[in-house]
Amino acid sequence: HHNYNMSEEPIPGLVSFIGGAIAGIVSDSCVHPIDTVKVRMMTEVSKHKVYSSTTKSLITIVKGEGWRALYQGFGIVLAFTTPAHALYYGGYEMTKKFMFPNTPIEKKGPLVHFTAGIVADVFGALLWNPMDVVKQRLQIQDPQRTKVYNNSFHGLVTLFKQEGFNGLYRGFGAGLATYAPFVGLYFVFYEQSKLFWGNATHTNSEQLPFYAHLVGSFIAGALAAHLTTPLDVIKSRIQIASKEDGFKSIRHAIVNILKNQGAGAFWRGALPRVLWIAPGTAISMLVYEQMKRRYLMLKNNSV
Repeated sequence: HHNYNMSEEPIPGLVSFIGGAIAGIVSDSCVHPIDTVKVRMMTEVSKHKVYSSTTKSLITIVKGEGWRALYQGFGIVLAFTTPAHALYYGGYEMTKKFMFPNTPIEKKGPLVHFTAGIVADVFGALLWNPMDVVKQRLQIQDPQRTKVYNNSFHGLVTLFKQEGFNGLYRGFGAGLATYAPFVGLYFVFYEQSKLFWGNATHTNSEQLPFYAHLVGSFIAGALAAHLTTPLDVIKSRIQIASKEDGFKSIRHAIVNILKNQGAGAFWRGALPRVLWIAPGTAISMLVYEQMKRRYLMLKNNSV
């Protein structure tokens, strides 16, 4: 049982594809309820806040609508997250390979990680954006009123019928503006934590124990998530709005939220955002690293 240097051996596309897909499904099923709370907190505009805190929101939803309400919109996540994660991890590994091709992989610095993260995100967003729009609209549906979308598939079809491609890609710019800095910051923090951990324990930063990956990606995810909360608020507001009352642009959304709700509104849902993202990134990073490790062990044993 050797310690393999993870980053030195290239991982074939299919492995990162399958690893990414499994990572996505496992982590999304764990944290979807918190995502539902986050979306409701971020998009609530009334003066009397129903969703004032994370715990209170969870209780309110379960009491008023039952457990299943927490998993509203999960169908579309399941259908889309697999190919989206595959595109995402594929884009990440590909960019890492193509930038500075003459530099060995483990010597490529934060710039490469940041760029690869952003490319990964643009690839993933092609599927994540339509998913996000339908998911969020399902998550904020009031069960007492008539449903606009019966389920994920119906939601997707209805959205496309009523609003076309523009509907599917509502808030695409705001989405990239939210996720790209998040992903970039996340990978930079994550790689730094590996270096820090490596120096502290005098081990090669690629041969760290699994809990180092877990803690590192949890902290990196939490920091990056917290810092990018205002961007997420803007994105969510743009995506749930229908054509008529929608914000025209990111600037329009910012001015409007500031005027009507004050600066505090930009930090609403920061806690559930961190609680949704940090465990999610930790779980999917862990699953992904373990899949890579299993693959390398199998490969090296079969030689």
